[in-house]
Amino acid sequence: MENKIEDIAPKKEVWIEALRVIGVLSVILIHTCATMTNNYNINELGAHAYFVLDELMLVCRFAVPIFIMISGYLLLNPQKDITAKKMFGYIRRMFLVLLVFAFPFAVIENVVQTKSFLVGGVFTAFIKMLEGKSWSHMWYVYTLVGLYIITPILRVFIASSDEKTQRIIIAALFVGNGIIPTVSALVQCDFDNYMLLNIYVMYYILGGYIHRDDNFFNGKEKIIYVFGILSLVISCISEILYFILTQNLPEWNHKASNMFIPPLALAIFVFAKKHFDELRLNSKLYKVIASISSCSFAMYLIHPVFINLFYKFIHITPMKFYPFIFLGIIALFVIFSIVSYTVSWIMKRIPLLNKII
Repeated sequence: MENKIEDIAPKKEVWIEALRVIGVLSVILIHTCATMTNNYNINELGAHAYFVLDELMLVCRFAVPIFIMISGYLLLNPQKDITAKKMFGYIRRMFLVLLVFAFPFAVIENVVQTKSFLVGGVFTAFIKMLEGKSWSHMWYVYTLVGLYIITPILRVFIASSDEKTQRIIIAALFVGNGIIPTVSALVQCDFDNYMLLNIYVMYYILGGYIHRDDNFFNGKEKIIYVFGILSLVISCISEILYFILTQNLPEWNHKASNMFIPPLALAIFVFAKKHFDELRLNSKLYKVIASISSCSFAMYLIHPVFINLFYKFIHITPMKFYPFIFLGIIALFVIFSIVSYTVSWIMKRIPLLNKII
């Protein structure tokens, strides 16, 4: 008889591990596409290829919000003993991640741009790392540092405020950081949202709120799922219409402030929490999920190395599969995912390095 998840890992929340797997694979797919659209314009790639790449990225935009909601769910739990010393340890870990990964990435970027390797270039790369100007995907690590710094304050807020107050704060942050910027972009007016806390703080608090008031979502799951699906459909249709009318793609649709991303991220998060732990997965499948989940942060950090290697040095891109561009994207995505996981698995077994990834 196959083992249930509960028998395999009684102390693990399987739905969180599964969400991490979904999140990191979605990020890799985004960057499989984005590395093309960021380096080539629509005329160079062709309208069809550019549109396919852009739509795939749009569908996966929930990925990092999911990661941040998981962090909020775990770290803003009032019942969990998280001291200031422990939070300092989290912050120190992120600084080490920046030093071990963001700094070398900045050095590589400087070497590629200047076609030389000089001591002055290494110093310049170090400054760029401090300025947050390493490889673009490292923004997530800088964001985690900021969230960790304000975590003690947010934990007090979550523990001392009632659920209604928390919902009001989440709604206010969504309106200010999601609805206003999206409407502003649509009507081409520069409305000021006066928000001092960004959209990622909203996701963080939302994760903590879901842990605090889990009963709030009971009976409301279908409504949440409908809003999530509608948000994705509206976002995709708006992009299609914009493309038909202008032969270009809207920038606002891929920004963090896109008001259609939070409902989708919430729907996926709630669905996973409600259903993934109930699945009768066999032990082998669970081990795969657990293994990829444990490597997910390292996979996030290193996957652009292989994408850049293929695209910029080996010159294998989805365009090599033309006219079967979608097939090329999927094939390269699978390769990048497997290689990233394999290297991450090895890195996790290197003493000291395994402490930060």
